[in-house]
Amino acid sequence: MTATDEAADGLRAMIANGELTPGQQLPAESELCARLGVSRGSLREVQKRLAVAEDEAERHALDREFHSALCEASGNEALAALADVLRARGSHYSIYGAAEADTIRLAGDLGHEALINAMAARDPAATAAAATAHLSQTEAWLRRYAPLPDGPAAG
Repeated sequence: MTATDEAADGLRAMIANGELTPGQQLPAESELCARLGVSRGSLREVQKRLAVAEDEAERHALDREFHSALCEASGNEALAALADVLRARGSHYSIYGAAEADTIRLAGDLGHEALINAMAARDPAATAAAATAHLSQTEAWLRRYAPLPDGPAAG
């Protein structure tokens, strides 16, 4: 186990036992390093990982809200139920943590924008095309970054 992993495990333990709570300011870096038995570099790496994980979780939440709103607006209960199933199955994927994350984010945003514009224009053909393109690209990324049976996503 690396020192960074040890620091991450130590922080998780502090959260689990209530020593750290959401929104609470962390103890001084020197104090945390001493308590966790790691260097400042290892602690800083964990803090970077946590920031990335938080950004990824926020991104997933916004994406989930966008797609839920689309399903609700469609009035199609079968589509909404299918979206719930797909969301649950895809919760283990980590495409926003991939090496090409910036490209994926941009393409996803552009896909959402195309959908919004097509719907605002009340253009069913353009909406269907935008939805098909967005879903096809997302499927390709999900296949590429599918979680391995016993570990992180491939890629």
